[in-house]
Amino acid sequence: RARVARCDADADATTAPTLRLRVVERRAAGVREVFDMTVDEHHAFYANGCAVHNCINFANEKLHNQFLEFMFKVEQAEYTKEGVPWETVEFKDNSECLALIEKPFGVLAMLDEECVVPKGSDETFLQKLEDKHMKHPHFAPQKRGRGGQANLGKGFTVKHFAYDVYYETEGFLYKNKDRLYPDLVGALRRSKDKFVRHMYPPDPDDDDGGGKGKGGKGGGGGGARGG
Repeated sequence: RARVARCDADADATTAPTLRLRVVERRAAGVREVFDMTVDEHHAFYANGCAVHNCINFANEKLHNQFLEFMFKVEQAEYTKEGVPWETVEFKDNSECLALIEKPFGVLAMLDEECVVPKGSDETFLQKLEDKHMKHPHFAPQKRGRGGQANLGKGFTVKHFAYDVYYETEGFLYKNKDRLYPDLVGALRRSKDKFVRHMYPPDPDDDDGGGKGKGGKGGGGGGARGG
């Protein structure tokens, strides 16, 4: 239920307008769709908006997993515990897809590692992904050859719960190394909100903890997934 305040102006030729406040009772429900996978022409991590798109796809996997957990696993277990007549609902679990992305030796962890190893590159990152996850049910390498994905840049496919998404890896490392502006990091560290300050702890190399360390680089929270 929402209480909506309206201001009605009464204009008179000889007097200044007066305002009457009228409170209107309304019933409303807001619905936000959050389980849609995002794809663009290239599905590339570095292209305009695509780093955000890939992170949105990962976030949607998490949201979908929570939906499955509470709407099916928890509820059905509760019904069984209480002896409620219930016909088990079969559903497709996406935990394996999440593990491919977020667990140790997953896509994100391997990307972070490749950003710090000597001579790490988009090509070596992709090669390591294929070597590690070639047999993973939610991972697929680029289909090369006639009728495959030879016309696309080098990349890999993640089989999301909604559909398969092909990600070109050119620019992955560059974008993942992207850091927040030092002034922005400093402002976040000086925030009055305790949670925000916790997300951006002072850098030991900073002189004043304001976000400008040695070499003038910003602190944590950077990268395509930062903040």
